[in-house]
Amino acid sequence: RLRAGELDAAARLLQQVAGGGSEFADDAALGLGFVALARGDRGAARTRFGELLERHPQSPLAGSARLERARLAFAAGDPKALQRDLEPLLASGEPPREALELAGLGAPAAGDA
Repeated sequence: RLRAGELDAAARLLQQVAGGGSEFADDAALGLGFVALARGDRGAARTRFGELLERHPQSPLAGSARLERARLAFAAGDPKALQRDLEPLLASGEPPREALELAGLGAPAAGDA
């Protein structure tokens, strides 16, 4: 439904899964972040991705949620949030290319250049 642009229907279904204790709750939480992005609500998206990290810190999707939060922090011009969200990704053995790019782009704003 999300890909079809049916945001309200997608949000309802994802909310049911996210709140129902399903093994797919982390997937649903990530999806709710993307619904918020599709609606143009960056603040809600950041909150939703953060909820995934709080409720499912060991999820294989945690890296994706961190990367999305970092993208939002970069877009908002928030170097502290950018650094905070990128740190765990950059500390991993093989950081995602996108995280390295954001770190490079955000370095001057964070005073690391």
